[in-house]
Order: sequence, then structure tokens, then C-alpha cells
Amino acid sequence: PKEGSHFDLPILAGILHALGALQPPSIEMKQFFWGEINLDGGIRPPRDLAMHLLNANGSATSAVFTSPPEAKSDLQTIGNYLNFSRHEISNVVDLWDEKIFSTSDRKETISNNSESEMNLALLDRWQNEITSEEKKLWNSLQGSSNQFKFWCVVALGRHHALIEGAPGVGKSTWCLASRALHPPLNLKQAKERYRFGPSHRAHLFSSCSPHSLWNAPFEAPHHSSTKAAIVGGGTGQIAVGAITRANFGTLFLDEFLEYSRDVLEALREPLEQKAITLSRQGLARSFPADTQILAAFNPCRCGRFGSGSEKCDCTATSFQSYRARLSQPLQDRFHFYVKWKFILENGGEGFDLKFVRRRLQEAKNLERIDLTEIRPSKNLSPRRLALVLQTFESFCRWEFIQKPSQQDFQNFINFLQSIQPESNPTQEELTDDKTEIDLLSIARRAREYRTSNSGSHMEHGGFDLKITQGD
Repeated sequence: PKEGSHFDLPILAGILHALGALQPPSIEMKQFFWGEINLDGGIRPPRDLAMHLLNANGSATSAVFTSPPEAKSDLQTIGNYLNFSRHEISNVVDLWDEKIFSTSDRKETISNNSESEMNLALLDRWQNEITSEEKKLWNSLQGSSNQFKFWCVVALGRHHALIEGAPGVGKSTWCLASRALHPPLNLKQAKERYRFGPSHRAHLFSSCSPHSLWNAPFEAPHHSSTKAAIVGGGTGQIAVGAITRANFGTLFLDEFLEYSRDVLEALREPLEQKAITLSRQGLARSFPADTQILAAFNPCRCGRFGSGSEKCDCTATSFQSYRARLSQPLQDRFHFYVKWKFILENGGEGFDLKFVRRRLQEAKNLERIDLTEIRPSKNLSPRRLALVLQTFESFCRWEFIQKPSQQDFQNFINFLQSIQPESNPTQEELTDDKTEIDLLSIARRAREYRTSNSGSHMEHGGFDLKITQGD
């Protein structure tokens, strides 16, 4: 249903046109009006101006609205893409301005080349303009060079990752810092993003950075959030959840195992299908959920289990109930499951943020990676096989390897082992040196898995990484 105070202005304009008090628009014009009218005739801006402007693009000939002063910079940025004339007014008396209903100043429709050029300009600005907040957070990271490379590979493939570790090892810091590795949205993605969520809850445009309008979304809800808040729902009208608001971006779930079991299990389908369908009595709606999920959690409720330095205070019952929240079907849908360790090294010397962003973009632009020389183990399940090949492809892109050999695959295994030796897959698990695997057979198994899962995406599987603990 149509609702909201921003319909005040179009209702008034329609009434005035019907009464003949306003100049009637020409037949070929399709005008959009947004604004809330005060009792004194002043016009307040709509809450989601960016969403309205993007959705009107391609169908509107002109738009009439008002915007706050803090939105001028972002409005100018988005105006380079919009293909209709725009008129800002502050009071209803401004409706009698003849320019509002004139077609003489309408912009020409933007071409596909211009859209491509703007996408390239956004990428170029992202690679070269780093905010002080991004730089400060990235430079504060401590770890080995392989740990830095791990997060680059995770960002490159937008892989889902489960990060377990004791308090203070940097789980949350790394997850938050990885936000700086995500490129800006292209114009098509930006329109889809603002279709399902406001540009900013407090303001019409986020003004935290010069290019904030195009930033990939990053949602980090509190662990007390309900299932409706995370995946969507509600009564009456169905509202989107954080996983949809983070579409094309990242959903960071800190204290992952403190979420309710219902919330965690509700993530299964969107993790694999990149979409979620919510049904209520007499109503069903589907929402996009092409979202990377990063989840961080402690090994137990007190956080000391397996630390080696402090004794765990959790009872056996408390420990088991806590760990039971991470079911195997949910775990299998994550690409990585690692036990994070703090390493006091300056491994980031070769990972300057500007260099990393440029390399990530170059890696994405590589042609298809040829995996015909790779021989994974014949014991891999279809889901695990799909994940191994997907994560290995991201690794090869980062290393600029277009035709990897079996030795490159071994290097990939060694890289995983360096991140977490005790829980990442071993060479014997991922390879079978005694058996030659027909790549056509692998492709057929992967295709059968995709078909049997009703359109689920191949990149969403899960390593079966077992955590081993001593007595």
C-alpha cells in the first residue's frame, strides 16, 4: 500500500490541477512530486529521497521536491546519473513557477556508455580516495601477511566466514576493517539497494564520506535482534530485515552464537539462495539477499575455552547448549570456518589499503580461471567441491594465476593451513594423488547439485572444518 507523508505534495498538486489553479502539464510529461506539507505551506523533504530519485529514473520527465542542505553534495553526485529535470521548491507557492511544468530544460536520456563511464569514475574514486576513518582502522590491524591475504581473498569472492576466537584476538576488528575492501555499488545495484531500504535513518543521504551514497551497505545488528529484524517479517505489512538491507554488501553478526536459535536457522536459505521469501496469511513477498555474512563468536560463553592461559568457567551443560546453536547444516553454508589467533606481526606492510583496492579490482577483471588441471579428492561432496573450487578461484585471482596447476592447488592448501592449522582441511582431504578425477565428472556433479537445490548458487557451500580441542 502507498503510505507516507511524502504523498502530501503530489495530492495537493493533483487537486490544484483538477481545479484549474495550476497550469496543466503537457501530455508527454510524467511528473513526480515528493514532500510533506506543513501548516504554513512549507515543504519538508521525504525521508528516502535517494530511493525515490533512483526509482524514478527512466520513467520521469521531471521531479519536484525539496532537499536539506546537508544532502547537496550527494544530490549533485546522483544528479549526474538522473535523466530527468529536477526542481527544488521550499513552499507550495513555488508550484506556480512556470519552469516546473516546462519541458524545455529536460535532460537528454543518459546513454549506456555514460553509465559505464560513471561506474568507472566511482571505482577510480574508491581506489584513490580513502577516508581518515578507513585508513585509521586498516592501519591499526596486526597480523601475519597470510592473515591480511586471507581477508583480501574473502573480500574478493565475497565469501561467508565464521570466525571463532577468544576475546581480544581481533575478530570483530578484522570484520569491521574488511568493509574498506568492498568496492562501491554500480548504478544498477544502488537502485536496487535503495528500493528496499532507506539511504539513511536519520538523514536523507549519508554524509559520512564524499562517496557514501555508493558505498556497499554494511549492517551490524545487535545479538538481541529478533528474527524479523534480521531476515524480515512483521504483522500486516511485511518489512525487510537486515539481510535485505545489506543486499550487495555485508551483514556482520558479532557474538554469533548469542543470537537465538530461530535467528540462526533462518539464515540457511538466504545464505544459499541469495534471496528470501516471507509468507504471512494471504501474503507472500520475496526479497533479495545477495549478502556476504561475516560471523564472529567466542568458543564458549565465558570465552576462555581453549585459550590455554585461563580456565573455562562454563559448565558442561552450558558449553554444550552454547555450541549446539551452530548446527551442521548452517555451518556447511559458510565458505570459511577458522579459529582466529592474534599474531603480533606487521604483516600489513605489503598491504597498503590503496594498493589492496587496486589489486582487488584488477583481480576481478581477470578472465575466467581455467581449473582443468586441478584434481580434487573424489570423496568431496558436491557442496564442498563447489566451495573448494570457488575459494580456490578467488585465491588464483588474487595471485593472478589464470591457468593454475596442481602445485598451485597445493599452495592454496598450505595457505589455508597457515591460517589455522588444526581446523582447516588437509591435503589428503582436498586431493587424491592416487586417483585421476575426470573434470567432466566434477562439472556434472556440481551441475546436479545446483539443479537439486532449486537454483541455489554454487559458491555457497561450506568447508567441513572440525574444531579439535584438548582435554
